[in-house]
Amino acid sequence: MIRYLKIAIGFSLCMSISISIEAQDIRADLIKVYEKLNNSAFKLELKMEMNHWDSSIPKETVVGRVMKKGNGYYTSFGGRITLQNSLYSIMITEKDKKIIYLPVNKSSSNNNQQDELALMNDTNMFKNIKLIKTDASGKTYEMINPQIGMKKMQLTITSNNVLKEVKYYYEKTEESPIKEVLITYSNVNFNPTFSDLDFSEKKYFQKINGKEVLTTAYKDYSLLSGANYR
Repeated sequence: MIRYLKIAIGFSLCMSISISIEAQDIRADLIKVYEKLNNSAFKLELKMEMNHWDSSIPKETVVGRVMKKGNGYYTSFGGRITLQNSLYSIMITEKDKKIIYLPVNKSSSNNNQQDELALMNDTNMFKNIKLIKTDASGKTYEMINPQIGMKKMQLTITSNNVLKEVKYYYEKTEESPIKEVLITYSNVNFNPTFSDLDFSEKKYFQKINGKEVLTTAYKDYSLLSGANYR
């Protein structure tokens, strides 16, 4: 009995050490992914696929793209565009044809990187993790019950520190019709060539005589200041 107890204790200790190592590995890998994206100009495409518990409901697919250069950041996804440059933070909603803008407060925009990296020190983010696949192409981690209503989450990171895929598996409840969500990242291109308008507000509006005025392409949109928008 004592022999079997020692074996059980040893096995449990090895398992806890393994989980701890894997938690440290995923934290280190995610920091590498974040730093690579944060420190580089890039463009990428993404696709989100949603499967419902009710198999009669067709799979939903949404595609988009992300671009970043210096302080310029652009996303287009699901009929919404967000843009930030050194002058403005902008959101364009295509469905209701609104452009909401807010001048950038430069004094409050310097601590984002430190705040985001600080999240990596939250040990609650890295509980119940295991490495389920590793090969020359990269690693796939699995988190069990990462949040309420979610059974597990899997994420795949390539060997060159790029996030390739995230998959969410949801619990079946009356409130949640979604069974699975898969997000894939593709055509990741570092240090690409950008056009002059990729990160410019001038594609949407221009400042004339101290006032923001819509461009011809967006003349049927409403232009709203974020400071006054409710």
